[in-house]
Amino acid sequence: MPPITHEDLFVSITFKELSEKQQQINEAMHQYIQCIRDAAKEVLENYTCSLSLDSKHWKAINGHDYPYVYIDSGEPADLEVDLTSGCRFSIATVTEGTPRSCSQYLVPVEIYVEKDELHIKVGEHSQYSKIFFPVDSKAKYSEISEAIKDCVMLQMNGVSFGRQSASPITRWSQ
Repeated sequence: MPPITHEDLFVSITFKELSEKQQQINEAMHQYIQCIRDAAKEVLENYTCSLSLDSKHWKAINGHDYPYVYIDSGEPADLEVDLTSGCRFSIATVTEGTPRSCSQYLVPVEIYVEKDELHIKVGEHSQYSKIFFPVDSKAKYSEISEAIKDCVMLQMNGVSFGRQSASPITRWSQ
């Protein structure tokens, strides 16, 4: 067997091969971003449907229509997606829309891919929080909608009125 030379250790890579590889990366990146945005759209649509709204909008005093349910940072197609951590946004739910005001609650949602499975986290650490995976069916999106409703209800139950005074200080027993 002939000895291995310095030239044998290096493989000649052409610009065309580098360019093709970059195209594959760009296509995979586009598919990943689209997967996350499609999941956000499905969460929003499924949740909105699950509320059985009479109308998707309420009318303000200025005559404009506003949605009862929306993503606080814009449309799903415009969400900023990180290639590692996916995307984070909040779903806003208007529980009372009158011409002069509205009451709304925000529920944090995080969508990401881990080990080739779509994960959706609803809520945050300071309140109810649940991670759903793999998210691969309409039934799973229905579970996510129920979790969003649970978060809204928990926030509504936490509404307090008046000043909250500190707990009374009691002396230790003597």
